[in-house]
Amino acid sequence: MIASTDVSGRIAHRCAGVLYWSSLLLLLAAAWVLIDPFQRRCGETVQIYITLAGFEVYVWLLLMLGRWQINKTLIGHAARSGLFAVVLTGLLFIALTELHAARATGAGWLSVLAVGLSMVRIVLASRWLGFRLPAPLLASCGAWVLVLAATTPILRGLADHRSAQHAVAYLICWFVALLVAAHVPLIGWQARRGFRHRGWPMGRWWVPWLLPGVLAAVMILQLYAVEYGLFVDCAQWYFSPIFLAVGMVAVGLGHASGKRVPEAWMVMALAVVHAATASGDPVPDDLPETWRTGAAACLVDPVRPSAVFASVMLVGLGLLLRRGWLISLAFVAPAVSAATQTGQAVWTWRHGKGFAMLIGAFALLGAGVAIQWWQEHRGRWGPIAPPSDPLDPPTTGFESDGVEV
Repeated sequence: MIASTDVSGRIAHRCAGVLYWSSLLLLLAAAWVLIDPFQRRCGETVQIYITLAGFEVYVWLLLMLGRWQINKTLIGHAARSGLFAVVLTGLLFIALTELHAARATGAGWLSVLAVGLSMVRIVLASRWLGFRLPAPLLASCGAWVLVLAATTPILRGLADHRSAQHAVAYLICWFVALLVAAHVPLIGWQARRGFRHRGWPMGRWWVPWLLPGVLAAVMILQLYAVEYGLFVDCAQWYFSPIFLAVGMVAVGLGHASGKRVPEAWMVMALAVVHAATASGDPVPDDLPETWRTGAAACLVDPVRPSAVFASVMLVGLGLLLRRGWLISLAFVAPAVSAATQTGQAVWTWRHGKGFAMLIGAFALLGAGVAIQWWQEHRGRWGPIAPPSDPLDPPTTGFESDGVEV
């Protein structure tokens, strides 16, 4: 009887979990159908207000559900409810982007109200769900909420100045990247605090990190939403510093905690792939003319600023984690850039091919020397022994002067 009760309880909780996921997906689908961003009409806002009200009520219901689930020791379900609440808190600001695009009047005040309610919810969630959000990560969440709320009004106010709007959009992307990079010192703080379970149900060290992580992810979605909603034609390499910074923070947390290191480097690899593929996009014509000419052109280059930014972050991580190989990785991008530019300059020179062949000869000679040096001094097999005569009998090493010992 007890076993059948346990089985029925697990089935009931799994069915409830399926219903919770279905409810969230239906809510998001309803918001998309209501707002209908592809068929937006200027001045039509009633559907946006309905969506905002629905999100607000739904988030509060999730927090109350999570509190009840904690009291019933349904830890996994409570964690899911809290995660849903954080995601919807961020998506609420994306819905506010549509309100700013349709009618800016009153949207600013709603943004201020949304910031206040979001911070109240974050503080209450840490108490109701019992994960004890530390002050540094609470400040991080506050910063993300402010950036989420401020991005759209700033760009909306520059709608009549396309060049300035585009320049500010580029600077906002860099500001978001720097905000992500500001979490690197928090890795050192977390290392001093420890990477351990603290005894209560949600006392794992990474639980408070989920909040700024989710808000940062929604911030990236917000940038894309603003780009579409306000018709700001940004190049994809605007986002490269953001993704590189996310990869660096993931690598830092992985190596500091000693967990999920391969997954962290996978995130870093995806960021590098994005930066490499996006570097082919041209510099947009909407940027100010003074930014695209002269020395200022280096600051809006698809590759150089992001490479320098990643190298500086690698040096910072190496110093923080006391890993010299991370610092050495910081010199990879400058070395590749210098080698590429040198190679192009030599190849276009009249005598470049002959000079390259000459350098290649010295390089091959050096490679041969290096292989033999490694074989003789650092190799796995040691020095090569002279071949023995197969007719000679094997020696045991215990003979001396022909007398057996």
